[in-house]
Amino acid sequence: MRRLNFFDRHVVKQDGLDLHPGIQKLNVSCACGSPEHLWLGDAKGELRRIDRQSNLSEPLCAFDRDLLGVCAARDGQLLFAVGCDSFGAAGGSSSASQDPGVTKYKVFDTHQPDANGSPATQLLAHRVFGQRGPEGQATCIAASCSSSTSSAGRTPRAGVVAIGTRAGSVQLFRAQDLKQ
Repeated sequence: MRRLNFFDRHVVKQDGLDLHPGIQKLNVSCACGSPEHLWLGDAKGELRRIDRQSNLSEPLCAFDRDLLGVCAARDGQLLFAVGCDSFGAAGGSSSASQDPGVTKYKVFDTHQPDANGSPATQLLAHRVFGQRGPEGQATCIAASCSSSTSSAGRTPRAGVVAIGTRAGSVQLFRAQDLKQ
């Protein structure tokens, strides 16, 4: 068997050493790659981008509680994330310790940083579980999308979003057109 070395190996996080500024402090809960960047999700609900020069971006506050999964689509232009926001952030009120949170998926455009310096702009947010039923627990996310051509140019269009749950079910969503 022949060994093929495609990747350079760089250790960026190791106990007791600060090998890469900023990464040592992250509690990475999920990650995904795109052609130009690597995205790291933090357990606190933040996303950070690492570029080819190993530069770490400012945080993108995707969720105010937990970030459970992330995936990139359309050559990295769209970033899909699943996580939990506090119920109070969704319009209700409850104490944070007893609040089960609201599971949502969110879509971000990575080609348009927002005015606050975050590496992406939020395009869409949607609840995963209905308001009338019990709140489930999401475990992973996958998405596929295409683009359509209009008179204004190419518009990203989310095709299907699939979210896996701890109970073993899969929630499928056909996302709407993503307008900026």
